[in-house]
Amino acid sequence: MSKKALTIYKASAGSGKTFMLTRHYLTLALETEKNYTHILAITFTRKATAEMRQRIVDELRLLSSNISQSEHAKYISKELDISLEELQIRSQKLLSSILHDYSNFSITTIDQFFQRIIRSLARELGLPAGYRIEMDEKKILSRAVEIMLDKTSDDEELFNLFLEYVKSEVIDENRSHIFHNAIIEFVEKILREDLKSAFIKIGDKEFKNIVQTYQKTLQTQFYTFENELKRRTNIFEERLRHYNFELSDLKNGTRAKYLYNAVSNGFKFKTDDLKKLFDTDIDEEKDKFLKKDFLKEIGSGYDSLNQIFTYDCQYFTDNYPRYYFAKNAHRNLWHILFFANIWYEMNQIKQNENLFVIGDSPVLLSQIIDKNDTSFIFEKIANRFNHFLIDEFQDTSTLQWDNLRPFVANSMAQFDPQQQKGSVNNLIVGDVKQAIYRFRNGNWELLNEQVDKELSNLGIDNQVLSHNWRSSKTIIDFNNTAFNILRKKLPLEYFSNVPVKYRNDLDSLYKDYEQQYPHKTEKQGYVQVVALEKDEYRETTVNTVVSQVLEMLNSGVQQGDIAILVRKAEHGQIIAEALLSRSSDITKHNLQVAMSDVLSVDKSIAINAIINTLKYLSNPKEGYYIWIAAWNVAKTLGTDTKNFFCQTTQKLFPSEFFDSIEDLKKSTIYDAVIKIIEIFKLNTNKDEIPFLSRFLNFITQYLENSSSDQKTFLKYWEDESSNVKIPSPSTSNAIQILTIHKSKGLEFKHVILPFVDWRIVNSNKELVWVKDQINDTKFPVSAPFNKNAEFSTYKDFLYDEYFNLVVDSLNIIYVAFTRAKTSLSVYTTQKPATNTVGEWIINMFNEQDKWQGIIDCDDKSNFLKYTFGDNKLLYEASDTTEETGNIIDSLTVDTDISVSVRNSSNFYPKDEDTELSGIEYGTVMHRIMEQITTLLSLDKAVDKIAATGVLSRNEIVEISKKIKDAISQPQVSEWFSEDSKIYNEHVLISPDGKLLRPDRIVETSDGKRILIDYKFTHEQSDDHINQVHKYAKTLEKAGKKIDSAYLWYMIQNNIVKVIGN
Repeated sequence: MSKKALTIYKASAGSGKTFMLTRHYLTLALETEKNYTHILAITFTRKATAEMRQRIVDELRLLSSNISQSEHAKYISKELDISLEELQIRSQKLLSSILHDYSNFSITTIDQFFQRIIRSLARELGLPAGYRIEMDEKKILSRAVEIMLDKTSDDEELFNLFLEYVKSEVIDENRSHIFHNAIIEFVEKILREDLKSAFIKIGDKEFKNIVQTYQKTLQTQFYTFENELKRRTNIFEERLRHYNFELSDLKNGTRAKYLYNAVSNGFKFKTDDLKKLFDTDIDEEKDKFLKKDFLKEIGSGYDSLNQIFTYDCQYFTDNYPRYYFAKNAHRNLWHILFFANIWYEMNQIKQNENLFVIGDSPVLLSQIIDKNDTSFIFEKIANRFNHFLIDEFQDTSTLQWDNLRPFVANSMAQFDPQQQKGSVNNLIVGDVKQAIYRFRNGNWELLNEQVDKELSNLGIDNQVLSHNWRSSKTIIDFNNTAFNILRKKLPLEYFSNVPVKYRNDLDSLYKDYEQQYPHKTEKQGYVQVVALEKDEYRETTVNTVVSQVLEMLNSGVQQGDIAILVRKAEHGQIIAEALLSRSSDITKHNLQVAMSDVLSVDKSIAINAIINTLKYLSNPKEGYYIWIAAWNVAKTLGTDTKNFFCQTTQKLFPSEFFDSIEDLKKSTIYDAVIKIIEIFKLNTNKDEIPFLSRFLNFITQYLENSSSDQKTFLKYWEDESSNVKIPSPSTSNAIQILTIHKSKGLEFKHVILPFVDWRIVNSNKELVWVKDQINDTKFPVSAPFNKNAEFSTYKDFLYDEYFNLVVDSLNIIYVAFTRAKTSLSVYTTQKPATNTVGEWIINMFNEQDKWQGIIDCDDKSNFLKYTFGDNKLLYEASDTTEETGNIIDSLTVDTDISVSVRNSSNFYPKDEDTELSGIEYGTVMHRIMEQITTLLSLDKAVDKIAATGVLSRNEIVEISKKIKDAISQPQVSEWFSEDSKIYNEHVLISPDGKLLRPDRIVETSDGKRILIDYKFTHEQSDDHINQVHKYAKTLEKAGKKIDSAYLWYMIQNNIVKVIGN
């Protein structure tokens, strides 16, 4: 086979694409001594980059020291035409070179590659000297949203835009109750590459002017249509009256009735009306708009009336498509203007802080490439790379490929098959069936056909990796049948006139669906697809999944072998809470649940109630915050929000809040949050308990190195909130609950898929982005996604978007179904709604003759259950053993929670050597101790307290000496060792739902776990001992057994052992 300049691997799930990437990287790198410096491997996440680097280094170690164990050795030896001995020598040299020249080991994300180019082109892009790279665009976006919201109270135009958002995105559709986060999500949804490109090209100020001008143009267009139709309707109505008839006399079901009635009723056209009006195959007799008696009465006058109507109907069908677009695009322009204001604030932040957001690089780079000959770019980056290996290509965006294409094309053009021994020069790897990141501008059409069209003249070798090395034969056979049926039978019927080409496109997209089982010995598995009763479907699904998981655990299946994949994070949260509510099973199995991205703290309504209350306390003039806080509180407590904005804040909040405002303002951030939780009773919603616990832990960790000032904390939260998650157990032996998107690239022995019933299209939520070619706008505009849009000028865009939505859902199913190694359990609903994946799943079993396995139906032939394979494999005991972790963050959620924290007003006796009162002394000592990790951190902790002004100079010296003497004694040195892992004031949740905060937990270097609780009383108490036992019991239930525990009475420096020998 002849060598080609570019090889494209279409790599289905489990087909070993990373294996092949590693193989071809090593083959290229080992061909000549420094060739690795001319190879660029591109992945799409930093995690994938790290894994790829590690895999290559590990393989080089194997080739260098134990070559017979390498799966790549014989292939590379043959490709390079060298002996295994020579290969081993080269591998040793390459490994040494890479480890000593790691910066030239170029495996990177696509953003990092673009960043490298941007740095070379900083002057051409007008970037200021010394600019800083910001990797997380969401941080800038979050701050910009905050600034914009602050300005709404003084800017009427901005306030009106915000009201449009509230009406459209929150109130009308009830899609969110966390305004700040919801706005960020909304902006991310519309932040398309082409829109961002338009903003950057046009500029902030000019953009608003262009949009406002366009707004007037659209308004003129739809007003012209409406006024003309009104005029024509009036003429027709006058003519009717000439014959003593009214519009109400028009016969129902006729086009004239539909047209003139709709005009008279404010241009409200129903979809069925439009179908009739646009129908070209009309029965003229049935469409006569007057009854027979009236026709006799009017005689030949009907012909003149019908001629008027015919002209009017023709005018309507000629102009309505443009009218519908103009009317709705005009209505939706607030999307663009709303974002324009946020984009302006984002730019101000970037300019003021000299930042460059890495997410802007594809747009900026594309502008440079558009304006310059590509040789200019090659010259600027020294034309260093000769080989490009691109992974996960189905998730590449159009702009990213536009920027990469010149480099790949240049490498292909210079390819000389006679000079290169290896068969691969450039490599693209991907799978259109796993393209699930379209919302991040991913464009699977690039891999499907566009690259072939653009670069085929330079030589492309397309190959399909069809063997599945991951799954059992049972899983492979099931998926082969399922996707063969779905690609051919999937209904594309949401719209009436979807072109046939989309059916062909779908078939083509999945042409490589079939996978082969590569092993000589067939490994069996088990698949079950269950349709649950529609009544109480959600509760039934949760109970069924929990019961299955517990039955598997009882049979010996390891927790780490079970993955529950969900479409929506909220479903994962529901299942996690249901599992963690089974207290007896938690104890029996040491139940651990790893929730990955499922539980993000900044999504919590209770946490947003707290944050918005703190913002109001910090800036009372911004009344906006108290309204949003009230909304959050109402949603947390399940209070009716009807007529919410008609009430005063005094009615929305308890009087205790307004009585406590001044005290809250003076409180530390931690004390203020505790008080807010108590006042609003946020802890009475048990679903919010894990979020409150994690938030309090986050504040505690923050206070170890930062000020307790509320405003300072809010600034920190603004930057870090999106990264704060409910922590997963550190042990690998935990049940995994994660979204399907996060599961991509992973594999699990047993996969459970609940709630496989989501809608393909949510017409209230979806938008169609359209380029208005008539008005030649420089930016895309949004138009509604609904059935009336079939009769608009943008119907082709509509069909494209619909097809993409179908592909999105099909691909999500594909990714989910192909994660399983041994068993796959799918749960959907009986009698699913139309236009849902539940309908797809149920209908595919109508093709009964194509299925292996057993299909069960009720007496009315309604699908109930499908099983295939040996169900014993679902409950087969695992061989894996549990790994012990060292994180204390495990949560036990059982009952309602009441905040139980140490109150700073507890009685502490006075120390005779200080000027502080007993209460103040105890409070100050405790706050210093909770910030100390090692002896070295003592001075910083004391300085932080001293900065508040509560200590005199003598008191600072005295307290520092007392604590230093205490923590320097040999008995406690291990508790403050730099080799130990320290958890200060770590919040736990007890089995009875109480918040517990042991003062100090120490994990020593030799694996011991020690608990210490400080006391500042002279008297010892059984209550103190009982409290320590409760801490230890809670930790043990979470799988963190305490080896020893102590009460430390700091005033007397008396240490009492409570647990341990």
